[in-house]
Amino acid sequence: MPRGRIKNGQEHEFLNSEYATLRYLWEQLPAIPAPRLHSASFTTNNPAKTPYINMDKVPGVPLWRAVRECEMRREKVHEMLRQMADVRKALALHTWVETGSLTDLGGEFGVVVDKQLTIRNFFDDWEQIHDRPGAFESSIAFYSNLLQETWRNVQKRDRNSADTLVQ
Repeated sequence: MPRGRIKNGQEHEFLNSEYATLRYLWEQLPAIPAPRLHSASFTTNNPAKTPYINMDKVPGVPLWRAVRECEMRREKVHEMLRQMADVRKALALHTWVETGSLTDLGGEFGVVVDKQLTIRNFFDDWEQIHDRPGAFESSIAFYSNLLQETWRNVQKRDRNSADTLVQ
């Protein structure tokens, strides 16, 4: 299951965030369907020698497959959209003071908002992830940071391009 890089048995933060999100759904929003969690390890220090989450398989097929291969009828599409709207409404009732990615602290400490982890930095090295900012006080600060980080990367990559030089 792990896709990112792990060094010296350190935590795999993306997997921890996925676990934290599922734990939060189970504990705080049980009306939202999510797989039941059984166990997890976020380091390589376990019998499997790899980080993992052990959870129930959710019945059904992925949306992309249902649409592409099963030719969903209009009624099924409408039902799926209604269910997705119900999930969005339930999530909107449970807001956070900060914006970032969820992290599981374990035990009674529960789930907290931590640094941003996005698909844009999925394959970053451990040091890059550890230096990532967050949590943010607002969604504007979160997206502003993403924009600044992207712009910095463009400037590093294209140092000599006139389009990326700051005047």
